[in-house]
Amino acid sequence: MARSGLAQDAGSTAAVTVIKRALELESESRYPQALVCYQEGIDLLLQVLKAGKYHKQIKIEENATGFSYESLFQEYLSETVTEVWIEDPYIRQTHQVGEMYSHRMK
Repeated sequence: MARSGLAQDAGSTAAVTVIKRALELESESRYPQALVCYQEGIDLLLQVLKAGKYHKQIKIEENATGFSYESLFQEYLSETVTEVWIEDPYIRQTHQVGEMYSHRMK
């Protein structure tokens, strides 16, 4: 099971506020104004994503297998990614740590 969301900062908070306003306007049948707010909210979200303020939480159930660092992070690996932080309380075996370092160095 995976959950994801935007990191809480001024940009994402502003986007959420604008999109909530759009929902209010839509519920009041004020569609042209709602459309403007939706567009502005989406633009704000895209700015947050382009600024690298994206946070994705991946939760892997206990005893699950078949998850490599490469399969989990391949979509994010590019010349613009400077670091990937991994909090994994279950890394206990040296081969798991070795796998992490080998992918980091590629």
